[in-house]
Amino acid sequence: MIVFDLDGTLVDSREHILNYNRDLFRWLGRPFPEQDAELFYTLDRHALEQRFFDEDLVRVAQFRERDPYLDRLSEIRPLSGALELLSSLRQRGIALALWTNRGPSTKPLLAQLGWEGLFDIVLHADMAVPSKPSPDGARWIASRWELAPADLLFVGDSAVDREAARLAGCAFVQCAQVSPPLPQATSLPTLQAVGDYVARWLRGDRADYNEEHHASA
Repeated sequence: MIVFDLDGTLVDSREHILNYNRDLFRWLGRPFPEQDAELFYTLDRHALEQRFFDEDLVRVAQFRERDPYLDRLSEIRPLSGALELLSSLRQRGIALALWTNRGPSTKPLLAQLGWEGLFDIVLHADMAVPSKPSPDGARWIASRWELAPADLLFVGDSAVDREAARLAGCAFVQCAQVSPPLPQATSLPTLQAVGDYVARWLRGDRADYNEEHHASA
């Protein structure tokens, strides 16, 4: 019943992803669009290709062959508290899913982190389900568990995650451990705080954490 995003939520990969794409633009002889940096961190590879590389796809493929992305996965580190939270939920028998706009590097990254057995369902961008912000991923995950999307809690970090949850009709909480807090979202500063929120949600306490916290401050 708990669905996690990956990048920015469970692993700190922002600079890793941006640096790879900066190297790609440099190789293409083009300036990296820093004003659009957030898109490279949140959209899937196919959406980025359509938006930024439509006329350079052959050269992009050449760069990826020359500098395979998988060779850089060792640069990615889990966020503090990620393994503890996932392991605790697994030990309690809570069903977990991963819903990410990362592509075929998802499973190699999970293997590198030693997280292969932590998720009951892994949905990434190269599977036959539209990527976020489409809500189809949440609906697909819910159907696999024979639930309604409203029975899911999605833990993400970006506006794309928030919008996907809104469109699907599932609950959303933001992990703002390495991302700026989102407006119009329950935003928590650490995965430990997210874990407390998840525990309350599973007990049926669906009150907004931020509203309650501010009311008692």
